Amino acid sequence: MAWSAALGLSPLGGIAQERTPLRRGPYRVERAVLGVAAGTTRVTVPDEVPFSSQLLRCSRTVSQVVRPDSITAAVYYPAQPGRFPLILYAHAKRTRLYCPEDIPSGLDRSFFDHTRDYLRGARIHEHLASHGFVVVVPDLGWLMHMFEGGAWDAPPSLARSRLLVALYEHLAANPSWFGGRADPERLALFGHSTGGSACMSARQRLPHARLLGLVAPAAFDAAVQTPDPPPLTLVIAGSRDTSQGVRPDLVYEHSPRPRVMVVLRGANHLGYTELCRADNRVCADLDTPGDIARDAQQDEAAAYLTAAARFSLLGEEAMRPYLEGRRRIGARVTSEVRSELAAPG
Repeated sequence: MAWSAALGLSPLGGIAQERTPLRRGPYRVERAVLGVAAGTTRVTVPDEVPFSSQLLRCSRTVSQVVRPDSITAAVYYPAQPGRFPLILYAHAKRTRLYCPEDIPSGLDRSFFDHTRDYLRGARIHEHLASHGFVVVVPDLGWLMHMFEGGAWDAPPSLARSRLLVALYEHLAANPSWFGGRADPERLALFGHSTGGSACMSARQRLPHARLLGLVAPAAFDAAVQTPDPPPLTLVIAGSRDTSQGVRPDLVYEHSPRPRVMVVLRGANHLGYTELCRADNRVCADLDTPGDIARDAQQDEAAAYLTAAARFSLLGEEAMRPYLEGRRRIGARVTSEVRSELAAPG
């Protein structure tokens, strides 16, 4: 167990034929939205998920959040027919409602609309899908004031976790959707911030999930007990993620082996989404400016998530050096890797 700089050959040099995790995968990606795509339906919100209505009156409009009866989700999948592992991705929450006039100068005023937040990480989601995965991202934007905490037998609690489980069951009950491409038996749970916390809890009900991909995750006070065998847990942290109160280091320490932690130098909290300017110096939610460009931060995170997914869900041993810090993901971002992977079988 050791920290190491991720050194090695550049993905764009040396081994030109290798499909590296940073480069876009071989599949063209299509996107659909549940309840909009022909033949699909939205996901019913479980009764245990609480109601949290809010209203903010703005100069020319209102900003409002209500408890919906059902939610939609974006689905990114390879255009080529086949059977691909399933990744459920829970996005981050905002701290509060915004009016258009509250959005910092330099950002698109449409960013006040929380109902589009589940689409704002599309660069990462499309990258994953291009490597041969079906990535499904539910709309959790209305849960901005809900934190992941508590136990399954003590509702109302774990709103995002319950919605991830409901989404999984909805997809598993409709195996023909999207040309039957999603294989729910090969499952990973990915999440950003409170979405990462949701993944840790959701595995209590989805014990066959082989991989947790936790991007800037919020930590629990105590480790979440999940069924054996433990999944591979990948934790991604940023050195500039200083204002949102997350503790990726604590999540890593709470996670059982096998586990990997990656620190991206210059990465902030919201740079994994579109909610920051392209240079990452101005972000919504008063997030700390990043020291690296937004796209570079997203691409680096997407590459490590891709490496973990290919290693865990597709059995590609060629991804091991990236996860052990022995090979470099890319040249634009400095990353440090701490790895406690199980020895090869």
